[in-house]
Amino acid sequence: MFNRKNTNTKLSRKEKKEIKKRQKNRKKKMAAFEGEEGFVGKAGFVEYDGYVKSEETGDYITVYDVLVKYGTHNPESPGWYTQFIPSSQITNGDIWFGHREKGMGKSTENTIFSTTINSRQKTQFSMKAPKDIREQSKRDLERADIALVHELSKAEEHIIDSDIVLVVRAKSPEKLELAIKELRQNYKDNGISGFMFLRKTSRILESLHNIFVSISADERHNSDVQTVAATRLFFPSSGFLDEEGGVFVGTDVHSFVINNPSIINFSGIRHAVIRTGGVKGNVSIGGLEGARMVSNYGSALAHVIVEDNYLTAGTRTHFINLVNFSYHFPDAKVFDMSKYTINSLEVYGSKDTVTQAANANFDKVIEIMLLLIDQKETDLNIKATLNSLLVDWMTHRANGNGMYTEDPLTEPTLAWRILATDRHENYPTLSDFIPELQMLVARRSKDGERATEKANLIYESISTANRRYPQIFKEKTNIPDTFLSNDRNIYYDLSTINTKNVRSATFLNVLAYVVNRAKSGDMVVITGLDNIKVDPSILKTYRDVLDDKNIGLITTFEDRENQDVNIDTMSPFTNTLVTQDLVVLGGVISSTLPKINESFGKELPDIVSDDLKENVPSRFYIYRKRDFGNAVIDTHLIL
Repeated sequence: MFNRKNTNTKLSRKEKKEIKKRQKNRKKKMAAFEGEEGFVGKAGFVEYDGYVKSEETGDYITVYDVLVKYGTHNPESPGWYTQFIPSSQITNGDIWFGHREKGMGKSTENTIFSTTINSRQKTQFSMKAPKDIREQSKRDLERADIALVHELSKAEEHIIDSDIVLVVRAKSPEKLELAIKELRQNYKDNGISGFMFLRKTSRILESLHNIFVSISADERHNSDVQTVAATRLFFPSSGFLDEEGGVFVGTDVHSFVINNPSIINFSGIRHAVIRTGGVKGNVSIGGLEGARMVSNYGSALAHVIVEDNYLTAGTRTHFINLVNFSYHFPDAKVFDMSKYTINSLEVYGSKDTVTQAANANFDKVIEIMLLLIDQKETDLNIKATLNSLLVDWMTHRANGNGMYTEDPLTEPTLAWRILATDRHENYPTLSDFIPELQMLVARRSKDGERATEKANLIYESISTANRRYPQIFKEKTNIPDTFLSNDRNIYYDLSTINTKNVRSATFLNVLAYVVNRAKSGDMVVITGLDNIKVDPSILKTYRDVLDDKNIGLITTFEDRENQDVNIDTMSPFTNTLVTQDLVVLGGVISSTLPKINESFGKELPDIVSDDLKENVPSRFYIYRKRDFGNAVIDTHLIL
């Protein structure tokens, strides 16, 4: 479907140039993110009556109070303040809206409830009816508002002072005025009335310094009971438009600018969880033309995410593909794991970590044998028996004299024998372990019929698995021990292994190999983690190794609802959503939403969850932790 010719050539001049460009852009962006002071430039400002000039950038800035003419937006649906966002680009400058709220003091609040509202109500009813029908309509609205305040006051509502401030930046004072003119024209073209801008003449610099902390909070300002104030809030919109180093990923569903592109900078994303919920997505190769819908979309998303790390730092990425997705980066090395073997008994680790590595491998091998025995409900006694027998055999009899020790601390050289080397032909396999099980049957025959029966069950089950799956039980490791410096994207494809238990067993071997072979700073991508079934506690050990070695991990979940393997059950390995650098969600159903919210540490906004429940192709929610950027996006990925 997406195969490209695999090459093992070194970086071309064009690729090196692109990497340097992305590195420069990333360095510039991260410096700005860490050190810039927002609106307040380091070099200061020169203040004039109607604007200030930044000495640092040469830009001109002005600030307005934003007011809404009474009655023009009464009533409105919740979130109506989004109408402030123009529906087309402002070409003469940049604009920002700030919405600020603050609760009033108790004494001021009491005065409003006990005196001001009652006085206003009496005045309204004592006034003569105006002759102008428009004035009468406004008076009726005000009476209705006062009646609403009376009703809400029964629920012990508090009064919230709120305002909106508009900041405009442009290259010249003339362009400042043109930008405001554009904004007003945009409202006029879209039939939006009642928005008024009052320039803070001679107070621009003061307003800039206090923009995040100052609000008037008095009874003569825009004030409402809290229920009414809450309906004005801006909804999530236009979540991503990264100017430096970003890649196009589609269009923002809730943008108020038609077909507003979502451009995201993924550099620095080391840990991510992608849950597509079975939703397909749009993919093109090399450009927007020729798009097609593809399944297992998490794989496409993962490729786009890791590409920024690859282009900015040359990061090596190890892909463990559990679902079919045949696109590979051009400089890829691909292993079809139905044709390759990693010996389950080989222990990958170092002399410093040999004890932890050996114990983790014993647990892994027992899990593999139990998977291939295919017991519906594993007998704990069977598990304990296998573990005891395996450790004893590896310590004392494997390869004749054993390959481990009972006391690795005082006998380190004996313990180091268990570590894998490039002499794979000298390492025993699981097939060599089967005679131990046969001897177990003979020993247990003295303990009665039931003990003999259980020992025979273990022996027969493992023997059958040995015959059915020689690739796992009998074959020696035949995967390369080293990679060249230009082998920067390595794929271990398990999608061609059709039996889930065998795929799960192979995955454990590949994971142990990759985690320990990967170097510090590398990335590991696992696509379709919910396409296997393994004990999450086994995987936790390998997550610890990844963290210790500073190796990034991206995992994708492709099923809509998998009761056994999901973001909740796999959290010991993937960690929770709240810890991720990036989260992608799609295909949400009501039964999975509580677990998603729990893992996220917060509830998804209704506007997001409602979108995801519709299971629209290519529609995904993307959240970036470092700046809280988020949006629902109609994705169109370019690979």
